[in-house]
Amino acid sequence: MPTGEVIFLTLLEVSTLVLLADLVGGVLIRYGFPRVVAELLIGLTLSPYALGSLLNAVLHMELFAINDYLLFLTNLSVILLLFASGLEHGLSTLREGGIYGALAAVFGAIIPYALVYWVLVSMGLPYVESSIIALSTAPTSLAVVAGIIEREGLAGLPSTKVLITAAP
Repeated sequence: MPTGEVIFLTLLEVSTLVLLADLVGGVLIRYGFPRVVAELLIGLTLSPYALGSLLNAVLHMELFAINDYLLFLTNLSVILLLFASGLEHGLSTLREGGIYGALAAVFGAIIPYALVYWVLVSMGLPYVESSIIALSTAPTSLAVVAGIIEREGLAGLPSTKVLITAAP
């Protein structure tokens, strides 16, 4: 398949996923669910390991496929998510959270790293790869939680202040 066609199908795939996640998210918000539930459901449902492969067979094209361009876009989006979260919250949020916020930030990074690293090494993955995967888990999950808190308008609650402080 020519490179231009693969890029076009990758952009079409991402656009389709974003559009469907937004539409389903609008429906789920009416029932009290956060929009991220729709994003996860659409992503899992239309993956090439679920209904995406069936749709590929019906459409006679590799619309829902994992390729180098999709991997590049996912890595770029994680970097932008962390960057935006860091710009939005910064050190002032850490100071506002006090000692509990600082402890949540430190242990919110160390504990997920240690758990993921231990699981991956016990599964037989090499140490370097396990460390890289483990390093990527904690900051992204905290940034997603901080994004959900901001989007749902829960930032003013005292219980969420620690979580926002722990986000990178």
